Amino acid sequence: MTTICPDPDNVGLGIEGNTGPSSTYEMSLLRSSQINNPPKHISPSSSNNVHAPEVLSCLLIMAAMSLISSCRQPTQPSSGMLSSIRVTPQNTVISAEATLQFTAKGFDQTGHEVAIKPRWSVSGGGTISDSGLFAAGKANGTFWVTAQQNEITGTASIFVGWNSPYVAGFRASRILSNYPNHQFPGPDYWVGVGDSMAKKFNDATPAAIWIVSLYMGSGITQVDFPSPGGSYSNIVFSDSDYSQSFLTRFDKEGFKVWLQVEPGAASVDTLISLVLSRYRSHPCVVGFGVDVEWYDANLYQWGEKVTDADAQRWEQEVQSYNPQYTLFLKHFARSWMPPTYRGNIIFVDDSQQFASLSDMVYEYKAWGRTFYPSRVSFQIGYPADKSWWGQYSDPPRTIGTALMSAIPNAYGVFWVDFTVTQVFPPTIIASPQQNQEKGKPHEFYRG
Repeated sequence: MTTICPDPDNVGLGIEGNTGPSSTYEMSLLRSSQINNPPKHISPSSSNNVHAPEVLSCLLIMAAMSLISSCRQPTQPSSGMLSSIRVTPQNTVISAEATLQFTAKGFDQTGHEVAIKPRWSVSGGGTISDSGLFAAGKANGTFWVTAQQNEITGTASIFVGWNSPYVAGFRASRILSNYPNHQFPGPDYWVGVGDSMAKKFNDATPAAIWIVSLYMGSGITQVDFPSPGGSYSNIVFSDSDYSQSFLTRFDKEGFKVWLQVEPGAASVDTLISLVLSRYRSHPCVVGFGVDVEWYDANLYQWGEKVTDADAQRWEQEVQSYNPQYTLFLKHFARSWMPPTYRGNIIFVDDSQQFASLSDMVYEYKAWGRTFYPSRVSFQIGYPADKSWWGQYSDPPRTIGTALMSAIPNAYGVFWVDFTVTQVFPPTIIASPQQNQEKGKPHEFYRG
């Protein structure tokens, strides 16, 4: 059934003095009133014969359709109104006391750019100018840059960290079975290894993970220096200090050294205090490390998982000796690391038993993604992987380059002591008689 309604802009509702419709349009409708009482045809030429009931009926129909249409199409913000702010660059890494220019663009609901003049701010550290120029201070860590206009904000993270792009070196422990004739190599050897590793990568600094305590079993860790006096639970001391002469040499060579412990059931807080109180005077010392695999190893297979509270407390304790010191946590499983706390911690992966280099890169990339943008480092060169890395002419360079090129937050690679003399053969190994100090062994054993 077809109803011809007058143009609503011109209808006079039959009120005297108003003119009739100047045009007509058709609307196909089904209404009970139309079925029972078909509307009259309204001639477009009959300007004064428009009846109010028919006009009102048409207007009601038009209003209902308009309401239905408005319900089906939600109101959108007006084009040109600021809806979001995008800050670039995102997730960047810069050195301490460096600068970086940030930019902000505004967009409306449809994605079209809108001119903005935001207010800049930064939380956590550093400063930022009215134009978005960020200036890092000496403090390391992840900070957040914000651009705001009215109630709309955009953010970007920036990690302020190391002055050198990478560190490269070795892990050294006094597990004597790792070395020819069960002799721990002297300072010259280790300086040579560190320098050789660093030269394989552009702008890398020679570095070391220097293990100062080994887990001996039954919750006991043995440190390689004498007791300062007092009683310490689950800690055994050595008669002589076996690190001082090495650290003194590393001072002269510009090395970066992290002093690592295998805590067992000993208090990590106590070990931090003992180790850093003794060695904090060495310029080469840049931090402290915990091999989590040996944390409460007498109670937990593969060590106890680190809580956020533990990680934050340990980092604060380390930095109480020097604000520039960094804490590293090491394990082969990501779930053993603190769930959310990151601070300025370096996360070290010591996984092994890979089928190939690509398999290693795949695993280490996952580690890097988990802790991004925090720095990550890797121990490489395990005997379990020698079946494939032994085929390379320069295993440290090949592996390190692959990792650093694939992982944006890669910071360091450390060749392990288990095979270090196979890749960096020592030229001279002291005899057992030469390698004694005051009649006492210069090394100690684990297990």
